[in-house]
Parts: sequence; C-alpha cells; structure tokens
Amino acid sequence: MKNTLAFLCMLLLGGLAHLDVAAQACPGCAVNPSCYVPGGGLCPDSLPAATVAQAYSQDVTFYLPRQIDAGPFSGGLLGIVDLLQLRIDAISGLPFGLNWSCNMNSNNCTYFPSSNDTLGCVRICGTPVGNPGVYAVTIFVTATVDAGILGPQQAQTSFPNVLVLLPDTTSNLGFSMAPGIGCAPLTVNFINNFPSNGYVPIPGQTQGFLYNWDFGNGLQSNIENPPAVTFYAPGQYPVNYTATVDTFGFQLTNVTVTAVNCSDFGSSADVYIKIFDGSNTEIFNNESNQTTTLPFNVSLSIDATNPPYRLEVWDDDSGFLGTADDNCFDDTENPHPPVVMNLPPVNVLGTTTQYFTSGNTPLAFNYTYTKNTFQVQVSDTVTVFPVPPVQSLVLSPGNKVCSPDSIEMRVSPGFGYEWFMNDTMLLAGAITEQAFAKQTGSYKVRVYDLNTGCYSFSHDTLITVAPGIPGNFAILQNPPGTLNSSISGFYSFQWIFQSGTAWLPIPAPQGQQSTYIHPIGGFYGLIATNPEGCTDTAFFNYNGTSFEVFESSVQLYPNPAKNQINIHVEGSEILKLSILDFAGRLISEQSWTEGQSNIELSLIGWQSGYYFALVEGPLGRRALPFIKIE
Repeated sequence: MKNTLAFLCMLLLGGLAHLDVAAQACPGCAVNPSCYVPGGGLCPDSLPAATVAQAYSQDVTFYLPRQIDAGPFSGGLLGIVDLLQLRIDAISGLPFGLNWSCNMNSNNCTYFPSSNDTLGCVRICGTPVGNPGVYAVTIFVTATVDAGILGPQQAQTSFPNVLVLLPDTTSNLGFSMAPGIGCAPLTVNFINNFPSNGYVPIPGQTQGFLYNWDFGNGLQSNIENPPAVTFYAPGQYPVNYTATVDTFGFQLTNVTVTAVNCSDFGSSADVYIKIFDGSNTEIFNNESNQTTTLPFNVSLSIDATNPPYRLEVWDDDSGFLGTADDNCFDDTENPHPPVVMNLPPVNVLGTTTQYFTSGNTPLAFNYTYTKNTFQVQVSDTVTVFPVPPVQSLVLSPGNKVCSPDSIEMRVSPGFGYEWFMNDTMLLAGAITEQAFAKQTGSYKVRVYDLNTGCYSFSHDTLITVAPGIPGNFAILQNPPGTLNSSISGFYSFQWIFQSGTAWLPIPAPQGQQSTYIHPIGGFYGLIATNPEGCTDTAFFNYNGTSFEVFESSVQLYPNPAKNQINIHVEGSEILKLSILDFAGRLISEQSWTEGQSNIELSLIGWQSGYYFALVEGPLGRRALPFIKIE
C-alpha cells in the first residue's frame, strides 16, 4: 500500500457506486500480529507466486491506523482525521480458481478502528487454472472518516498488486502440459521432455527418436512436438506418451556354430571363426581358443557400424604335419566362400537371432544382433471443467424505459457475476444475478463458476434509457385564469379534467396545447410526451394548489403486466401508491414503511385494461405512466 491511507479522503464526496462484496470460497484468514506499516498498509506488500494446478493459500494482513492524514500534502481536503471504518468491497483480477475472504469475526468485511489501531486480513486461496503470466490484482475499499462539521464522509479507492502465476512443470517425466487443467474448450500445449535435438538416424542402423501420443479424446500423434490439442467437452482425459530413443545401433553379441563341413583324420576338427567388416577388414579371430566340441558358442561385443559383416569357419591344421587350415564350408584349403551375417530390419529392437543354413554345405550356425534402446512410457490427465451455460439477459420492463426509471437485468442464480456496460465493468466481484441499467448502452454479464473460475458471457443486449420529462414539470397559473406548462419545446400535450370520479380528456385544439385558458374550478392534469415517447403528468387544483414534483424514483415493472407487478422506490418521499381505473375507482392502495423499497402486487382477478397510478407524499401527489394489464 503506497504512502498512507490519507489519500482515501481525496474523493470525500461519496458519489461513487458501491461495489458488492465478492462471493467467498476460502475459510477465514488469520492476522499477522506483528504487522505494522506507518500510515497503514499491507503485510506482505507483494503476493507470493502461485503455480498452475497447485493449491495456493496466502493471508494478507492490513494495518489500519486510528487516524490518517487527509491534509493537502497527502492529496486530501482536510487534515488529521479519525478513520471511522474501512470496508473491503472486492478483489478483482485474480486468476480463475482463486477466491478470497476476510477474517471470520469481521462484520461483512468492515473494520472499525476505535481507540487503538486495527489489524484485519484477507485470505486468497484455491487452485489456479488458466495460462501462466502476471495478473494485475486490485483491492477495492471504501473508507469512512470523521470530517468534523461535514460529518462522516466516504471515499472509495483501490490498491494495486500483482500475482505471478507460474506454469505447471511437475506433471510427469516424459512431458508437461500448459495448461493441464482449465475450462472447456481447453487448448493444451504439450511439451516433450525428450527432444531429438536434431539427431539424424543412421540408415539401416538406427531410427532415432520415436514418439507416440494418445490424447484420450480420439486424437493421436507420432510427431515429436504435436500441435496444440483442444478438448471441447468437460471431463478427464488420460494422455499416454511413449518415447523410444534408438540411437545406439546394432551390436553383434553372439555366434554359435552348430555344424561344420570339415574334420581331421579320425578326429573332430579344431574349429575357430573369423569375422570381417564391410571394408573386408578382419575384426575378430579366436584361433587361439579353438574347440573340437559342437555347438561352439562365441560371445562377442562388436558394434555393427560397418556392415555387411561376414563369417568364416575354419579347421586349425597347424599342428598336423604343418598343413594349411581347411575352411569348414567345403573342407578345402581354398579361400572360404562368403557367408554374410545380415543385419535385422532397422525397426527391430532388442535381441534378434538369425540362422545360416545352406543346401550347398553342411555348415550351420546362428548369430545374434542386439539393439539397445531407451524407452519412456508415462501417463497424465487433462482435466476440463464445464463452463456456465451462455445466458440471455431477462429485462423488466423491457429494453427501453424513460429516465429516471431503470431496467432490471437478471440471469440465472447460483454463480458469480461481473456486469459490463459498453465493455466496461460496472461491478467488480458482484455476487448478485440482478443489476439495474440506468443509462443507454450495450450490457452483458460474465457468469463464472465460483469453484473453478470457468465463465461465459451473456449476449450483448442494447438497452435504451430515453430522456424523460424534466423533473420540474408542473402546471403554473400565469396570468390568473390561464394554466401553463412549466416546460416548453418539442413536447405534445393533453389536458385532462376530473369529472366526478373520472378523468376526461379535454378535446383539441385547446386540450392539446401547452396553455389552457379560462379553466373552471376543479382538478386538472396535463400529460406531456416528448419525442422519445416518454410521458409524465402534472396536476393542478384550480383555485387550489399544485401537486409538487417528487424527486423520488418509482419503477413499475413489468409493464404491460399479467399476474404480478413489482413496485420499486428509490427515495424516502413516497408514502402511498394508489391505483385507480379510468372511471376513477380506487382499485388498490399500497403504503410504504420506513426503509422499505420493494412491493410485489398480485394482479390475479384484475380486469384487462389501463389503470391510473398516483403516488403521494408529504408535499402532494404525482401521476405515474399508465399501467396496462393484459
């Protein structure tokens, strides 16, 4: 918190809209008793980082001094003043999945410093979802100070902060997901933890890096870095990943001679082998370890990097009369006919034993190639949360009213809400499914799940609040014997006169002018209509007094109505509302108690048609627009 709480008093006019307290999903916080910030502030002054899909909980203590500096040097208009109370209105900008609450013993998140300084706190907790990044978090508060002769004054302000949301890198050994949890439709980027780094396979020897992805939603891939995958439906999707690293190539690990076409006089041959590579270079000879026993097994460890390899089997005759060795293919002293030990197919992994037999010689042997590979097989889960269904605004009484009336906007309850007009937020962290439009604009609401943060926007709805009849509209008598409208301009007028219990329109032309001459004694009304179709009615008791204009606002909705009409009053001047039919008969009379603002009036049993409504207060009466009952 910068400077002190003094700049809360910069506004001191109290004209800002109230922000409703945000819906809470965290348990109460605990204050840090050692928190002290001169002039008031937060402990800690910055939020620790959070990580996607990992639980987060952080208590923030704020220090409230009993007095604050609201003098000119601090940006205020007063001096040193007592801080009477501080209310936390909302915290906006948190990553979805995080919520907040104040300490449990606070009164609706309101704190009252008395003779001592006060400590309060909020807890931010939950499991954040969404994209990593830096989130601008704002705390909205309303302060009330003692302004001396001006009395208690309110000011609203906000404290900016930031919260860094780190990516989830702990999903598994083989790959990571960004994000691995979120709202439908969720687009997930998969990061391969075993990259090939540009390795080029050796033809016939290695395949390099092999990958297999199964995303659990019917999609599969065998490329190293698959494109982002979108999961459209809510649910949990098992992701299976296999990486096979084939970079070691084949290795000749064994030769076993099972039959030979050579022998010594009266005894078995002294068998040994020679191995040659693709350059015809002899790379193995075990003549010193010859044997007369078959099968003859030779263990090897030869990297098969220079194929083709060929094998020769010989009978050692060096100790028998000093003659040359015989080859065991055709039992002669001639050069050994070529016998190739073919490599297995490149996609054969592990150990492969192949056999040499021929109809041209009894010579037979088998040989083993081994290909060592490294393989990773892991699974993880993508969690996709549902989003609230897209809703349309329900408007009462409709999408157009006349000022100062407003239009009630409503959506389904049970979620969190943020209301917007012309893409500008009206209420940060609002918890009500109801709001009122008081000016023309395009309205929508973001409806979000308090547990997951998943949200949807309602459709943009154009609402028109047309200019109403000026509040000073009245009937004047000037000169005597002449009744005049107090307003002039592009209005149409209709004079009415009370005859008995009925109100009768006065015919044109005089009855539709702004001035009425030579009235007779009695009650007169003047209906004014502006080009937007907004109407209001002023009354005058000729040879009596005029009815005063009320500053209070009265809303009747819906209008037309069927089974019920809602009456909403903003202000304290209205004491009674009377509804009459056009014959002047009293149909209903409703009285207000102190502090009451809403009445629901049943229309069951009422006849269809138009009705006349009058509101009464200490200063007189005023007519409302006609009510139509369908």
